[in-house]
Parts: sequence; C-alpha cells; structure tokens
Amino acid sequence: MVGYLGDSVFKDLVLPYLVELYAVVKPNHRIFHSDGTLQWIWKTICKEVDVLFSFDPNLDIDKIRQENKDIFLIGNIDPVKIMLEGKSEEIVKISWEKIRAGGKNFALGLGGELVSGTPEENIKVISYLQDEF
Repeated sequence: MVGYLGDSVFKDLVLPYLVELYAVVKPNHRIFHSDGTLQWIWKTICKEVDVLFSFDPNLDIDKIRQENKDIFLIGNIDPVKIMLEGKSEEIVKISWEKIRAGGKNFALGLGGELVSGTPEENIKVISYLQDEF
C-alpha cells in the first residue's frame, strides 16, 4: 500500500529496503505491485528500481514510457470500470490501446485485483487477448 505514501516518505522509508530486497531476486522475477494509486511515486520507481512494474489504471502509459522506455510494464486495465462494468467490445478496444501504448516491454493485465462478480465473458475476453498478445 505504498501508494498512500508521498514520494519523500517512499524514498526515505521504503526504497532502501526495496533496493536491498531486489538485489537478491533474479531480475525477471522482480515485480513491483501496490494497490492504490501510485501517482506520487511512479517516477521514483521507474528511476530507482529495476522491476517489472504492475501499475494502477489511473497512470498514463505514455507518461511512464517518456520517463523510462525500458521498464517492463504490467497493467493497467481498470478492474471495476472496464472488467466488472464494461462490455466485451470495450475490453477489446481498451486492451489494444494499452498494448499499442505499452510497446515492447509490456504485458496486458489488470491494474488491481479481479473484482468479485466480474462477468465470466469479460474474463474470457481478457484471457484471450493476453494469450494473443
């Protein structure tokens, strides 16, 4: 839940431990995910930590890409507005927009947990798109 911390608190209290932790984890196994908005700390994560970055739907892929072209991104389909409440056509449209914006180091995924009650059809659509991409 580091998304609820400001950037300076994150840098002072969390980042040193993340760097130490990730130093002993294989690079392709370093995944950073935090529920909640990361709008205050995403730039620090992109600059300071070599991770696969799973991020929330409120962050703009294009802005992240401008900051760090090489970071591997995972996300950021909205689990409520798109997956729970959306229709399959909307999921396809949004997913392809995310895939195009994400570029070479990108995996399509949810920007949070799958919400209870998400229609099975929507889960099948996103699963199909993940397999195709």
